Amino acid sequence: MSNSVVCVAGSVVNVSLVEKSVNDFKIFAKQTAIGILEMGRVVFEAKTALEAAGDFEVFCERVGYKSTSSSIKKLKLIGEKYLQLKEHSACLPNNWTSLYQISRLAQTQLIDFINRGLIHQNVTGVEIEYLLKGDSAKTIGLDGSSTEKTSVPNGTQSAFRFECRIDAVNDLHFTIKLQKVLRELESLNVKVDLSPDLKEALRPLLEIAA
Repeated sequence: MSNSVVCVAGSVVNVSLVEKSVNDFKIFAKQTAIGILEMGRVVFEAKTALEAAGDFEVFCERVGYKSTSSSIKKLKLIGEKYLQLKEHSACLPNNWTSLYQISRLAQTQLIDFINRGLIHQNVTGVEIEYLLKGDSAKTIGLDGSSTEKTSVPNGTQSAFRFECRIDAVNDLHFTIKLQKVLRELESLNVKVDLSPDLKEALRPLLEIAA
């Protein structure tokens, strides 16, 4: 029995392979990390098997996407890294964009960030962007062992001051929030005098965001 059929447009489609890929995709179309990984695997395998015959567009149409859509492109890259990511699926977020960002990391980076608690189920796309642009510990600042406190000097009565624990800069969530505050102050033309230690701790992140 033939596996091909001529569609209305006159092109020949491999029905059995398209049907299997569509069914596999829909099985995993749920918002879980492993489900997204499996969807990525299906898209990557379907593109590899169907593109030459021109059937990949048929597959994409059947699962509700255009073959050129950003979702399909993201899922394809996730699928390329399927084996690498599935091994650590318990630590990954259930978000397409976040998983796509994570799939751009090298294997050694992924393992390092997971071990350090920087990649986890609730990690955000913004945090992953910092990891992608930075370099491991340099992205965060210090190693967290210091308990030293620093402060911004007043200078005049009209100035204000805040204190920041150097070891707090080792927390990525805190660092991102602090960096946003500093950027907002700069946008208001507020001069911020950082202590040398704090400036050194924040310097990699500030350079990344510039």
